[in-house]
Formats: sequence, C-alpha cells, structure tokens
Amino acid sequence: TETVVRRTMSAGERFYVYDGKIIYEDGNNWIEIITERGDRGWISSNLVTIERAGSVYEPYYFPVKPFRNMHEIYDSNAFGKYVSYQSCGFHTGFDYVEYNDISIRAVDDGRIIHIGPLHLSGPNVGRGDTSIVLWHNQLYPEHKYIYTTIAHNTVPESILAAYRKNGYVDVKAGDVIAYQASKGYSTGDHLHFELIQTDKPYTGDWTSPWIGGCAVYLDPEVWFKW
Repeated sequence: TETVVRRTMSAGERFYVYDGKIIYEDGNNWIEIITERGDRGWISSNLVTIERAGSVYEPYYFPVKPFRNMHEIYDSNAFGKYVSYQSCGFHTGFDYVEYNDISIRAVDDGRIIHIGPLHLSGPNVGRGDTSIVLWHNQLYPEHKYIYTTIAHNTVPESILAAYRKNGYVDVKAGDVIAYQASKGYSTGDHLHFELIQTDKPYTGDWTSPWIGGCAVYLDPEVWFKW
C-alpha cells in the first residue's frame, strides 16, 4: 500500500523530507518520494522547493535487472504482502520466476560478502545453503549500506571457488552470480530478491544479518527503471 502525501501548505511554509530520494518526476509537476524506511508518496513540486543536497538524494536506479529478460518473467510474490512464515509478518523481498534463461545477474557493482544459509528457522526452512549477500559499497558511501540478497539459488563454481579462497568476490553489474533454483523453504524454482538499506553493516551472522529490524527492507521494484 502506498503512502500518499496529502498536506495543505501555507505560503512560505517549508516542508522537509529527510533521508529520502526522488524516484520519479512525471513531467507534470508531481514527484514521487521514497524515504529510507521505504515509505512512498507523491507531492506537487509546485508546493515545494527541492534542495538536492544533504540527505536528499538524486534519483538512483539499479542499472541491471536480475534476469536478462525481465518482461518475460512471472512475478509470483510481491514485496510487503502478508506472510505467516517470515518473522516480519510481510514478504521482505520480491519473488520472480524465469522459465527460460535462469542466470541471475548482479544488479550493480559490488562485493559478494556471504554465500551460505540465510535466515534459517528450522530444518529446510530458510533460503537454502548458497544464498548470496551482495554489498553495493559504491552507493551512498558517506553513511549508508546498500545490500541485495539472492535466495533459493545455486551458484556457479567459479564464484564459489573465489569466495572460498578470498572470503569475498568483487563483481560488476551484469555479471552472472547465481542460477534460479528451489533451495530451502521453497515450493518451486524462483528467485527471492531483497533490497536492504541500513546504517549498520552486515553483522556477519547469517541467522540475524541486519541491525534495524524489519525497517531495513525496501521494495526492490522501485529501484529498477522499467
């Protein structure tokens, strides 16, 4: 459910949006804003003066989508949907099903910092044993940590070998880093894709990877320029 910004403003009144960014400008004096918590809303640019500085960011989109032909995929489970099997009570990622090219690509430059289980809460409950945490260290380096995660997947042997040797793997946008599969708590082949934005780095503990609770998860769909 979108949060719609509705506010009557007086002449000369200032309205600040902190820790957010403009994600869309429709060309008709309306802008869409997303905050660091994932709240989204629209406001008329006639009512505000946008100061593109401080903690308000220019529009940013991931340059690459996780599957090469995203228009051919099936969206099986959207972000934010109520689910009983996740501790947050909502679906923390977006599920995609690809029926042709099952190669999963890095959506932006970054560093793979974890390959292994993720969020295991019981036998065979979780993301499988080769889930990926990818740190996009070039985004907002001044004070934000941006991560994407890939789950239920398998991993190319070359990626696994490099990770076992170095403890990390540096990748570029578009590199194939995984393949769609059905590992862990899954009823069929699909990609569970998450976007995390947080003030604290990955904890190193795959059973509790993020500090900040459920607020760290953002809707990944709004970060792709469709």
